[in-house]
Amino acid sequence: MRPTIIAGVLSLAAAACSTAPDFDLIVRGGTLHDGTGEAANVRRADVGIKGDRIVAIGDLSARSAPDVIDATGKIVSPGFIDVQSRSGVALLADGNGESHLRQGITSEILGGSSPALWTAATADTATLQRYGVTFDWSGLNGYFTKLESRGTAINVGTMVPLSIAHAAGDRSVFIDAAIRDGAFGVVDDVDADLQELTAVAAVVGRDEGLLMTKVESPLGSSDEALQMVGPQAHRIVLTGLSRMPPDGSLFQLVRRMVSAGQRNVFMSGTLTPYPAAPGGADTVLRDALKFGSVMIGTDTSAATTGTAPPGTHPGGFGAFPRLLGTLARDDRVIELRDAIRRNTSMAASVFQIPQRGIIRETYFADLVVFDERAIAGRATFEKPNQYPAGIEYVIVNGVVTLTPKGLTGSRPGSRLVHGAATR
Repeated sequence: MRPTIIAGVLSLAAAACSTAPDFDLIVRGGTLHDGTGEAANVRRADVGIKGDRIVAIGDLSARSAPDVIDATGKIVSPGFIDVQSRSGVALLADGNGESHLRQGITSEILGGSSPALWTAATADTATLQRYGVTFDWSGLNGYFTKLESRGTAINVGTMVPLSIAHAAGDRSVFIDAAIRDGAFGVVDDVDADLQELTAVAAVVGRDEGLLMTKVESPLGSSDEALQMVGPQAHRIVLTGLSRMPPDGSLFQLVRRMVSAGQRNVFMSGTLTPYPAAPGGADTVLRDALKFGSVMIGTDTSAATTGTAPPGTHPGGFGAFPRLLGTLARDDRVIELRDAIRRNTSMAASVFQIPQRGIIRETYFADLVVFDERAIAGRATFEKPNQYPAGIEYVIVNGVVTLTPKGLTGSRPGSRLVHGAATR
């Protein structure tokens, strides 16, 4: 090849390289809440995304990307983590997870109704039939392989339901194997007594998982039980704190939970930001939110406005927006940056989900762009099938899954594995 031709080719190549975009996607001009809850970290910043990762944060006005989201005047936060999901079968049937995705949920942990470890003897055939799903997988890996083959818009992890461990024969061996395969711990869905909780806690603690049980369990009502189980499990989540009676019991429980932390037993709680009963007061719920170690869970299965079954809890359509709108913005029960922290970095820390829950370079690009002035949960007990207002964009693993025009149909969700980054 003649020198003039070679020089021309090199010149064209250099020009092509010089015009290559810096990122795949830029979220530009928003007010960043990075998920840590620190006031100093609330700032105006752009977020540059390449592949499934955040690669730059700051003033990116001179940088380019083929896709740009204008977040001017909006909040940009990490994607929300639903720590109590029941979407295991629903996501197999419809991977969009619409009622959850539209709330800004980018990751969820399957709880008591998790199908990931079902056997022929334990499978919920009624639920399978309702969703038109065939039970043809085996074990946690088999479930996730099937889920990934169909595609999901939301990242998914799972707990081990104690009811399934009961049916497995050697309960301890089953739990140990499931956590080693990637389950995040054990959820007590059988109202276990103190003896069983102690035995399960020993396995969970050894495998560095966590134990999740209802606030009505012995651990929620007995100092003696907590002293027996706590040092074995190391990490405990009590669900349904808003179901506590309005008689001061909540404050006694919180004092015990704080005391347990001083003995290196980390305890946290969950609630769904709606009154415990239709028409009831949410005084206990608001009091529970004052405890800094309370996270949010929908305790529902994702649905659409047309597929949600009768009696659906409104939290399935509006738990997170209600926290950020009614409780944080309107009633100032909790500061917005702390509400975001509960939904993001705290949940990721409690469940040991690496590289998620914080807007940070090299972390997975799970983001929500919302209008602080407009965000609201519109679902009610009378009309639960109503999508929220104010959530404008949802990004999962660097891919836009929701825009103001609706779902994009993309399904970039990944399995979440205890103690390990995925993808």
